[in-house]
Amino acid sequence: MSITEQHNKLMELLLGAVGADGNKLSEQRLRVVHALCAMEYFENAEELWILLNAKKKISRAMVYNCLGILVKAGYIIKTTHTNGGASYRLRHDI
Repeated sequence: MSITEQHNKLMELLLGAVGADGNKLSEQRLRVVHALCAMEYFENAEELWILLNAKKKISRAMVYNCLGILVKAGYIIKTTHTNGGASYRLRHDI
């Protein structure tokens, strides 16, 4: 499978998870998923929010909500650190 095909499959899976349970696939949710596919790993939700918000306003709650949905669905691995913070990494074995 090519990198483009892998990216498209991952995008499809993430969008499906974010849009599940009656959640609307809003522009903000789409932006979060696109950023996640591009980044693969980021230090914390705040870093993701800063990146997205610098380009176009987005609520912190939306970023945290999307991350929570994707962690619960098993597409993102959340690592909680001793200082209370957390880092996130996309799973590519799905």
